[in-house]
Amino acid sequence: MKAVEPDLSEASIRQTAGPGAEHCAVHVFDAVPSTNSWLVEHGRAGEASLCVAERQMAGRGRRGRQWQSDGGGFTCSVRLPLRVSPAEAGAFSLVAALTLRDAVSALGVEGVGVKWPNDLLHEGRKLSGLLLEVARSDAASIDVVCGAGVNWQPLSQNVDQAYTDVHSLAPGIAHDRNRLAGYWLAALLEAGQRYEREGLKAFDAAWQAHDIVRNAAVTVLRGDQRIDGVARGVDSSGALRVETEQGMQLMHAGEVSLRRR
Repeated sequence: MKAVEPDLSEASIRQTAGPGAEHCAVHVFDAVPSTNSWLVEHGRAGEASLCVAERQMAGRGRRGRQWQSDGGGFTCSVRLPLRVSPAEAGAFSLVAALTLRDAVSALGVEGVGVKWPNDLLHEGRKLSGLLLEVARSDAASIDVVCGAGVNWQPLSQNVDQAYTDVHSLAPGIAHDRNRLAGYWLAALLEAGQRYEREGLKAFDAAWQAHDIVRNAAVTVLRGDQRIDGVARGVDSSGALRVETEQGMQLMHAGEVSLRRR
C-alpha cells in the first residue's frame, strides 16, 4: 500500500528549519495563483518569509514560461532580504539553486547537479526549476523572492523535456515536503548572510563541485542567435563564461537559453 505523506504544515516546516528561522513568517495554502506573486504582494519589506501551496494555478518559470502544480508537488517561495545593492544581488540566483540542491540532498536524494543558472538535474533529467524576482529594492538593499518548483512525484502531464522526481530518485525514504521546505528555508537564510559578507566567491567551491555543464560543449540561444562553445564556469557576477571560436563570451541569465551538446 502506498504510504500517505504528511500534509503541508507550518509547525512541521518550522521544526525542520530550526531556531534560525523563528522570526520568519510561514504561510501554507491549499491553492494560490503563484507563491512568488503572493510574497511579492503580501510579504513584509525587509523580513524573511516563506509561502508554500498544494496547488499553484498561475505560476511562472524563467523567460515567461508557465509552471503549474495540480497538487502533490512542491511549490514553494522564500522572500529574503539582502543587505547588498541590486547590482550585487544578480548572482544570488546561482546561490539559491545551490541551497535547494543541498535541501534535496538532505532528504536523501543523491547525484543532483546544477545547470546554469538555477535548474537542478539528475543524469540529464530535470528535477527542479527556480525563478527569482525582486520584491523591493533601494541603493543598498533588496528583497528577492526565490520560487522553486520541484517534481515531487512522477508527472501526470506531458512535458517537452526529460524529467525526474524525488519519489523516483529516493524510493526508500519517507517523503515529507515539510522537511524540504524547512531545509531550504534554513539553507537560504544562512546563505544570505554569507552572500552579504562575501558575495558569490563564498560559493565558488560549491558551484564548481555541482556545475554540470562546466567544460562541456554547449549551445546558447540568444534571440535568433545561436552560439556554440565550451562552458568555462561563471564570473564574479554569475554570468556564464562560454569559450567560442571568436573568444570568451559572457552569457547573462534571463537573456539566453542554454543547451548541452
